[in-house]
Amino acid sequence: MAQGDIGPAARLVAGDPAILPSENFGVLRLRRQIINPYTYAGILLTSRMDTDGGYNRAYGLDGIFRLFGDDYLTVNWAQTFDREQAKPDPVLNHAMLRLNW
Repeated sequence: MAQGDIGPAARLVAGDPAILPSENFGVLRLRRQIINPYTYAGILLTSRMDTDGGYNRAYGLDGIFRLFGDDYLTVNWAQTFDREQAKPDPVLNHAMLRLNW
């Protein structure tokens, strides 16, 4: 059976809305063993929202794949979205991909 990790997961509300504008932050990390004991895939989600309708959201996908012997492939993808983006951007805007063998 595959092994997995959940965490850290956090939610933080900063500020008192009666005094100052507040913000809400959230983070979630999931990772799971797949294929063999040396191979993992995961996801990271973050969110930041304020009382004025502003937000920033980010997600990331990652994987460490043991191909054979001591050869590993590491894959990372991350992308962000925020209120300042006037319209949906193509997939590759505000994004990063990293591959390492």
